[in-house]
Amino acid sequence: MSLIYTDPSSNHSVMVRLVVSDSKMITYLHETLGGNCELSKKIKLDLIGQLGTAIKNDSSGKELFVFSPAFVLQKDQSCCGVFSLKATRAFHKVPALDDWLKQLSQGKQKIQRCAGIALNERQIPLNEMPARLLKNSQGRVKNLSKQKLDEIVSGLGKQERSLSLVQYQEKYRRSMESLTDSLSQSRPNFSVTCKKYKALLTYEALIEKKSDLGPQNMETD
Repeated sequence: MSLIYTDPSSNHSVMVRLVVSDSKMITYLHETLGGNCELSKKIKLDLIGQLGTAIKNDSSGKELFVFSPAFVLQKDQSCCGVFSLKATRAFHKVPALDDWLKQLSQGKQKIQRCAGIALNERQIPLNEMPARLLKNSQGRVKNLSKQKLDEIVSGLGKQERSLSLVQYQEKYRRSMESLTDSLSQSRPNFSVTCKKYKALLTYEALIEKKSDLGPQNMETD
């Protein structure tokens, strides 16, 4: 199950993925600001408090696992919602991402208490993240294996449109080439910015046509 949590004081949004088994509640926070800023810590505390209440009310004695990226994905201050929607779609379209979370829960975690709840927590380094969850990163994806850089992250099953991680990021870096040399050298990834305006234009068109606003009509690559 996926949900999007929005902090009411900052309007920052985080995609939350829950994978529940007989003995575990595995939680992945797609925290785009990294796990060490004060806002990230506040949101994690709020979510763990709510999950802890659910576990306490569950007589099966589940262990709580919490995973999140150990690095910053988002450089701007306006696209957290798009990051959340894209991560939600990724988990919906790629069931193997849930298997990745289950595999993580088999490894060694840092056991600590948070909000009065015992939990197994780990921040995931860049090189252990699935390529699908890295494609919109506004930072550089450095030191990744060639296998991960070549992994298809867009257009799965559509060979004429399929793009690897490195191809996807290059596609959205080209828009900087017309700017000054100093800006062109930074070449940020504009994919989430493009998706934000594409979704707004799609929404506007659907409103005008009074069409169904279901997720199938809001799909972006």
